[in-house]
Amino acid sequence: GAALMIKSNPGLLLGIVLAAAAAASSLFVVDQRQSAIVLRLGTIAKVVEEPGLNFKIPVLDTVRYFDRRVLTIDAPEPERFQTSEKKNVLVDAFVKWRISDVRQYFISVQGNEAAAVNRLSQTINSSLRSEFGARTVNDVISGERDKIVAWLRYLSVHGTRITPQKEKLLTDICNAIERGDHLKGGSHD
Repeated sequence: GAALMIKSNPGLLLGIVLAAAAAASSLFVVDQRQSAIVLRLGTIAKVVEEPGLNFKIPVLDTVRYFDRRVLTIDAPEPERFQTSEKKNVLVDAFVKWRISDVRQYFISVQGNEAAAVNRLSQTINSSLRSEFGARTVNDVISGERDKIVAWLRYLSVHGTRITPQKEKLLTDICNAIERGDHLKGGSHD
């Protein structure tokens, strides 16, 4: 039956193959460790955060995948920073980061992880330079380290624009660190 119909009509076979190819090219899978952006002619058509099978329009849509896991930026060698006393301190730092808003990430760095790492590295380096430049060697080596880390975490979450409310919150965080409140709770970031 069906085999005879296909043999007698090669156009039907071609039609079936083309239909199967179109169906296959309209499907894509997002892994649980990924997010995806569907670009329609270069413009964001949709953001896919949930894992599973998804649909796209063949030829018009392209899919870009982004890692949702925590990524690491590790300086290849310790960086030299100057303290308020104009003394050099070598700092070996690393940063853990992840993409929390795929749409904004794509808009900001066109989905280019190297550009994102470069931008983050510059921001972190500038913040570290500023923080170490405001402290003495003794401050850096002793109890001020936790304050510097808290400040950098705060900047990474809330941005670098400091308002009076943010300044008060930072002061409260630093005072809590000074009192050792972060050690009393039993959990540590």
